[in-house]
Amino acid sequence: MCRASYDGRIVFVLCLLLSFLLPTVSSVMVAATKPEPYSKINGPSIDKLVARHIPSEARQVEALTDDEIDLIGEGITPDLVAELQETENINVSTTPQNGYVCLSINTEKYPFNYTGFRRALAFAIDKNAIAEDIWGGYANTLDSCVPAANPYSVEGKLNFSYYDADIDYGNKLLNETGFLDVDGDGYREAPNGDNFDVVVWSSDHFIKSEPVKNQLEVAFEALHIDALITQGWYYDYLERLYWHGDYDMAILSRQFNTMYVDWLGYNFWSELRDYRGYNLANFQNETFDFWADKLLHTPDYDAVYEAAQCLQQIWTYQCPEIVLYQKSVISAYRTDRFDGFVNDVHTGVPSWWTYYRSHPKLANGGPFGGTFRTTYDMEIPSFNFMTLVDDYPVEAMLSVMYDSLLKQGPNGVEMGWMAKSYNMETHDDNPAVPNGFTRVTFELYNNLTWTDGSPITAEDIAFSINYYRDTSGGPYGPDFWNMTQAVEMTTYKVRFQFNIESIWHLGSIGYKPIIPKHIFVEIGLNGWNTWNPKPSENEMVTSGPFNVSTYVPSEMIEFDANDHYFRILQRISGDSLDPSFLGLTFEELALVVGVLSGLVVTTTAVYWLRKDD
Repeated sequence: MCRASYDGRIVFVLCLLLSFLLPTVSSVMVAATKPEPYSKINGPSIDKLVARHIPSEARQVEALTDDEIDLIGEGITPDLVAELQETENINVSTTPQNGYVCLSINTEKYPFNYTGFRRALAFAIDKNAIAEDIWGGYANTLDSCVPAANPYSVEGKLNFSYYDADIDYGNKLLNETGFLDVDGDGYREAPNGDNFDVVVWSSDHFIKSEPVKNQLEVAFEALHIDALITQGWYYDYLERLYWHGDYDMAILSRQFNTMYVDWLGYNFWSELRDYRGYNLANFQNETFDFWADKLLHTPDYDAVYEAAQCLQQIWTYQCPEIVLYQKSVISAYRTDRFDGFVNDVHTGVPSWWTYYRSHPKLANGGPFGGTFRTTYDMEIPSFNFMTLVDDYPVEAMLSVMYDSLLKQGPNGVEMGWMAKSYNMETHDDNPAVPNGFTRVTFELYNNLTWTDGSPITAEDIAFSINYYRDTSGGPYGPDFWNMTQAVEMTTYKVRFQFNIESIWHLGSIGYKPIIPKHIFVEIGLNGWNTWNPKPSENEMVTSGPFNVSTYVPSEMIEFDANDHYFRILQRISGDSLDPSFLGLTFEELALVVGVLSGLVVTTTAVYWLRKDD
C-alpha cells in the first residue's frame, strides 16, 4: 500500500515538472497544432503581466529584439518575418486566421441574381495565385464560409473547388446561362440582351490588396465582362451594404471569435435581407432557409451539424459571397526567458492562453513568478468592457480580468471553465420544461472567488445575465430577448430558460463575462455605459486570472496575478521549494530531480521502482 502510494506521488511530480519543461510552441514558422486536452489546466504561473503601449510596429519589433518585451501583443506583417527569423532567441509562428476576405455580390440585383453568373466568376478567380502573392505568401485558399479549422466546416469535403482558375468552365457557364456577346463589342450582354457592367468596391483597408485587384481584373477580362474595381473608404460602403443600399459587388472582411456558426443562419437568411447588418448579399433561397431554421432552432448537436454542412454546401454552390483568401496570423516572441507560449487558433500566440500558461524557464528561477512583458497598440478608452465590444484588440487585452462559465481551448474546443458541468434540456428530455422551451442548468465550482476575496456564487451568475438582458441598449441584450428565466437554484447551481429551442443558448450564456452583484447593484441598470472605473484610484473587483494594478494612459497597463483565482497553482520554486507540499521527503524529491537530469538516472530510477514487482 505504501509503495503504491509512493510510486504514484513520484509519477505525479514527474508529470507536473515535465509539463513545464515541454514547450507548447515549437520552432520557427510552425503552424498551429492540436494541443493536449485543457480540461484540468491551472494557472496563472507568472506574478505580473505588463503591457506597454507601443503604436508603431517598427518600435514593437525593436522592443522585442532589444529584450524590452517578451511578445508583440498583436500579429505582425509579413515583411518583418525574415529579419526576426535571423534574430537570436526569437521565434515566429503562424496560424490561419479565423476569418477571411471575401467578395460580396448583390444577389437581388439583375443580372447578378443568376447563380450561373456568380459561379462563373468564382471559377475564373485564381485563388491560389492570390494566396501566393498576398500577405507575403502567408495566406491560404478557402472555399467555404466556415474556415477549415472549425469542426463544422465542409472545406475539402465538396466535390468541386474554386482554388484553381478554370476560365473555360466559367465561360461555358455564362454561355449556358444566356450571357452572350450579342453585339460583338467584346463584352457579354445580360440574358435579356441589355448591356451591363460591374462595379467592385475595394479599399485600402485590405493590406496589400493589389494581388486581389489584379486577379479580379484578369477574371473579368477572361470572362468578357465589363468591370471596374474602384477604391473607396471601407466603412462608407460597408454602411451602404448594412442598410441594403444599391451596389454590385464589394470586398469585405469577416472575422469570428468563436467556433459557433449560428451566424451562418442569420447572415444569409431570406427573412433578414431587409434588416440592418444582416444578409448583406440580399440572398434568397428556400432550401437554405429550411436548413437555417434547423440550424438555429434545433437543440440536438447532430441535427445542427447536419444543417451546418448543408448550409455551407448551398452557400458554396450559390456564391452569394466568394472567399478570396484567408490570412495567417503571424506572431513573434522571445524564447530565452519564458516557456508556455500557446498558438491560439483565433489570435495566434498573443492570446489569453499564453498569458495564462506562460512561466519562467527553470534556468530563470521558474516555473513560477516573473513579469511577462507584452504590448498593445491602441489606446484604452475605458476599463468598462461593455463599451468595448466592438473594439476587439482592447477587449482582448482586458479579457484576462473576467471569467465566463465556458471557455474555448487554444484549439477551439469548448470546455467548462467556471462551470463544473452543464445540462441542456427540452420538453422531450424533461416534461417539466415547457413545450418549445430550452432549459440550461450550470453547476459551478465551489471555490470561485472575486478578487476582493468574496465568493462567486450562482446568485452572481444569474444577476450578470439578467443585468445584460435588462440594460437598455446594452451590447449583450439581444442574446437574451428570448430568455424567460435566470435564477439561482442553490449556492452553486443556476438555471436559465428560453422560450425557443436552440443549441446556441449555451454559448449566449456561457461566454459572457460574469460581474459581481455586490458592485453592480450600486451601478444600476442605467449605469452600464457610464461606469468608468479608474483602477489606479480604486481597485477593481474582477474574477479572472489577473486584475489591473497600475494604469498609466498612453504608457502601460500592469496586471497582477489574482491570488484568489480558483485555478491558481500552488507556488513551488527556487529557495522556497518545500517537498512536503507534494507529499514527498527530500530523499524522494531528489529521486525525481535525478530522473529529470538524464537518461542514466532515469533508467536506474525506473529499475528501482520496479524491482519489487
